[in-house]
Amino acid sequence: MSWEWVLWTIWILWILQGLACLYNIGAYSRLMDAQDANLDPQRISPAAAPAVVIIPMKGVCDTTRAFLRGLLHQDYPGYRLLFCYESDHDPAAQMLREELGLGEEETCWRPGNDHTAPGLEEVILVACGKADKCGQKVHNQLAAMRLINGTEALIAFADADMLCGPDWLSQLTAPLNRGTHHLAGAYRWFIPEANNAPTLFASVINASVATLGGREFYNVLWGGSMALTRQAYDRLDVPRIFSGSLNDDLQLARSARRAGMRPAYIRSLLVPSPISFTWKSFFEFARRQYYQVRHYTPKLYAAAMVGTALYTAGWLSSIAVALSGYTAAWIPWIIVNLFIDQPRAALRIRLAGRLFDSSHAQDIRKTRVLEHLATPLWMALHGLLAASALLMGHVSWSGVTYRVYDRQKIDILSRSDAMAE
Repeated sequence: MSWEWVLWTIWILWILQGLACLYNIGAYSRLMDAQDANLDPQRISPAAAPAVVIIPMKGVCDTTRAFLRGLLHQDYPGYRLLFCYESDHDPAAQMLREELGLGEEETCWRPGNDHTAPGLEEVILVACGKADKCGQKVHNQLAAMRLINGTEALIAFADADMLCGPDWLSQLTAPLNRGTHHLAGAYRWFIPEANNAPTLFASVINASVATLGGREFYNVLWGGSMALTRQAYDRLDVPRIFSGSLNDDLQLARSARRAGMRPAYIRSLLVPSPISFTWKSFFEFARRQYYQVRHYTPKLYAAAMVGTALYTAGWLSSIAVALSGYTAAWIPWIIVNLFIDQPRAALRIRLAGRLFDSSHAQDIRKTRVLEHLATPLWMALHGLLAASALLMGHVSWSGVTYRVYDRQKIDILSRSDAMAE
């Protein structure tokens, strides 16, 4: 086997990978428009089933109050909010009570006649205590699940690091209310608030993952925006599959697929999530995500490793061999860098302009240089972050250090009072 044959195999696969990504982002808007027309919440709204939203929280950030206000003013016809946290001493609990005007002992708030979203029935605050044999987030969710009532046909989950418009719940549950799916999910788009390198790299890498979604044969769920029917909740026995787990979304998606249920991915519901990272906080965040992907969705983890490795190997080998005198190596390099990466980057920036208001879209445009000129760099970094999870024996999350042995078997190694970024 000659070295040329090996190299051209890598380069052809590299080109095919790029073409697949270009096709996917090129089709995203078209498929999004078709999906939105089919799942128009305005046509579904009158028959929308009662819903409950579970929101695990720890700490507050600059956007937490805006997140709360968004949830309080959903245009959904009938829903409840269950906010769950470890302790009443958590800043999140204090913020919620302040915003809702609740006293220290009060745990229930009901809107008055002047509330602008008549569909909201009540807000419940749940202090859940410390987790013992599962992740703190999952422990909080399990405590909130015990408060789901018998009339609530849809169960949704939200994370407090996003911003949601008034139609978030209507859009998220549209496939469930229409009866086409038993599970639905969306994803976030990192909005760079800072103009530093780690924040911009995080935004680009996240966008590359977000815009892959939509194909049902590989869709997974993100815990920040996911929902399921009561029928699916009971059939899967969600409290049972969450028990002992560090992870909620990947665990739920895996169990659903094993039961023959594929989640719908709402393409137009890429919610904005403002971020500002340092290199340290970015690496900690990314490695924590891939630690969970490695344990809870090994096939997805392998795909991330192979995809980033193929791109990096193709780029490095083509330019190295071309500079050494094998001029034919410039052919795949030019095809990918000029005729695939450039239109792909332009299409992704254009999609952001369609999805978000002018302020958020303008912030996303800060990533244009990385999108157009530094794809090899951020793909290599993405691959290194994924690969580094192989070396992790434990993970720290919101001040708690965990070791995962199996999907439903973990140890809590230590705790601290520090809030994770």
